[in-house]
Amino acid sequence: MTKNQEIETLNAFIQSLPQDSYLRPWLEYALPDIAQDIRNDVFPTATPSEARKQAMQILASAKQDAAETRASAQRDADKLAKQASETIESARNYGRQIAKRAQEAVEALGNWNPRY
Repeated sequence: MTKNQEIETLNAFIQSLPQDSYLRPWLEYALPDIAQDIRNDVFPTATPSEARKQAMQILASAKQDAAETRASAQRDADKLAKQASETIESARNYGRQIAKRAQEAVEALGNWNPRY
């Protein structure tokens, strides 16, 4: 039997099921994925409940990865914020030193009495 014959046979079986059956809407929904798997030689191994379990495991792993990424990003952000704060404080101190020297220079000029 060819792959296309298998897909056609499965589709014919699905269409033979009553409209109000449990399997028909489920299989109609799954048929495109099943057909793709057949075309790609992917052997179906997961039942819907197994697929749900796998999806939950993947989701839990993704959530853990996201939490670790957020924590790492927060640590990096905190480090950058600390560096920025230290740089700002250093600039303020430098500015204060310049202002103090300027004030001293102005006071020195105010006390300067040139002798002609």
